[in-house]
Amino acid sequence: METMQRFVRRKQWCEEQLRLAETDPNFRLLRKAQGGGQIDLTETHKKDLREARDEYQRAIDHLRG
Repeated sequence: METMQRFVRRKQWCEEQLRLAETDPNFRLLRKAQGGGQIDLTETHKKDLREARDEYQRAIDHLRG
């Protein structure tokens, strides 16, 4: 049961972070490039959060049997 609770909490965290990233028009995740300038990782971050959320849900479903 502890494992499932951990997965549920992680899924909720992903959902919360994703909601913030999608609703805040000023949200940007940027990384400095070696040669100068910045690389925008915002869409990659959102995609990763969606995938993580879905993986946690699959794990929850598997544990519920």
